[in-house]
Amino acid sequence: MAGKSPWQTYEEWEAEGLNKGYDKRNPASLEGSKKTEERSWYKRATYMRKEKWKQRFPFTRKLEISPWQTYEEWKQYGIENGFNQRNPASFDKSEESEERAWYKKGLRGGKTNWAQEFPFAKKLEISPWQTYEEWKQYGLEKRYDGRSRGSLRKSGNKDERRWYCRGVNVGSEQGWLKTFPFTKLEKPKGYWKNWSNVERELSTIVNNLGHFPTQEELKNLGRNNLNAAFRHHGGLCAVRQKIGYGEQDHLEEFVRRYTSED
Repeated sequence: MAGKSPWQTYEEWEAEGLNKGYDKRNPASLEGSKKTEERSWYKRATYMRKEKWKQRFPFTRKLEISPWQTYEEWKQYGIENGFNQRNPASFDKSEESEERAWYKKGLRGGKTNWAQEFPFAKKLEISPWQTYEEWKQYGLEKRYDGRSRGSLRKSGNKDERRWYCRGVNVGSEQGWLKTFPFTKLEKPKGYWKNWSNVERELSTIVNNLGHFPTQEELKNLGRNNLNAAFRHHGGLCAVRQKIGYGEQDHLEEFVRRYTSED
């Protein structure tokens, strides 16, 4: 059963808001807050719209009434300003507050998503993972559970970054990522400054590829962390020399030494 709201009357809800200082906040900051308790408090007023809790609460920064009350008004404004020639993502990060407001109104305009109906030159991309189960299954099939979050976030592979971003952009805090069964933890501070750590992780890649990886290969493998780690040890050329790459007997010894430990 759904949990019972802690605020059963307007007086209880108002007292909580005043006690937390929500009257000094912009209502939109509560609606989109990363804190569950703030969103829950704001949503309670949304459920009580007939009693007009939001309108009665003494916000010092009042709720703004959108200038676009219908899809036709919103669409016409977008076309007049040439928004149909833009990429939808450019509005979400725009420095113009009016552009951001227009786009956000389109995302939650009414019963339908206005932004998906708008004739953008570059259409909104629909995620292939509409549920957590679909997203999780894809991640497990690709063995992302054995990867670190950072390697996916900074991956040179577009599909890997897209999967990671989908996990971040849903729900609160870190969204789906929070419950995905990652087995590989983020590296502790200073990890890559220790040469033995770099050597050990690099050995696995050398063994799999049969040669020292290029920077592009590391990027495509989602291992930009190694590219960055090389800076702590003199750069790419210095690392190649340090493991003896270029001298076949040294390379074979390097690979044999680590594969025998598995």
